[in-house]
Amino acid sequence: QNTRTPADRSEITHVMLEVQHRCPSPVRELISSLFYNGRLHDGQNILDRMDGTLTIHSKAFSPSILICDLGFGDAFFNPFQRSSENLQEAEATKYVYNFAVQHLKADGRALTAKDVCVLCPYNRHKNRLRTVIAGIPEEDWNKYENFDYCAAVQDKSASMVRRMEKVRNIDTVDKFQGSERDVVLINTVVQHQPDRA
Repeated sequence: QNTRTPADRSEITHVMLEVQHRCPSPVRELISSLFYNGRLHDGQNILDRMDGTLTIHSKAFSPSILICDLGFGDAFFNPFQRSSENLQEAEATKYVYNFAVQHLKADGRALTAKDVCVLCPYNRHKNRLRTVIAGIPEEDWNKYENFDYCAAVQDKSASMVRRMEKVRNIDTVDKFQGSERDVVLINTVVQHQPDRA
């Protein structure tokens, strides 16, 4: 039984994560500089994987982190779904997505829809991305919530399987946690209201 009083909690020290074993080095560098005062380092498993680089036409792709500020488009908040979307951001993301699948290589192999994911904070925007990138009709959005990918691709045409692969890799940040892909595109669904992003 814990007999400490609330006043005793000030004596408890924190333990800081100093070595990470999940993120690629450029992502870790950004997180380390923004939140850890440069004290976060890569684990040996990350250092061992550092040979793999993204390439475009046999040339190393740089930078590893690319931030695009569109400077246009507004988020639309749907009060019934209590969720937001930004159509212009979804349409711009389609161009970046298609570029990644058509031109980037990882470890010398061409990327496919299985290697590229698009993440966002809002369910409505996730569905809009699925419409814009994968061609899922808006009236079918509910069919693709929590769908079983393996069951969905059985006995399907090749074009339907490619569509399902895209849908599988377009999701919310929460649902994607614990997964990883060679290319991760993040949509923030930014609008001009500082209390929402």
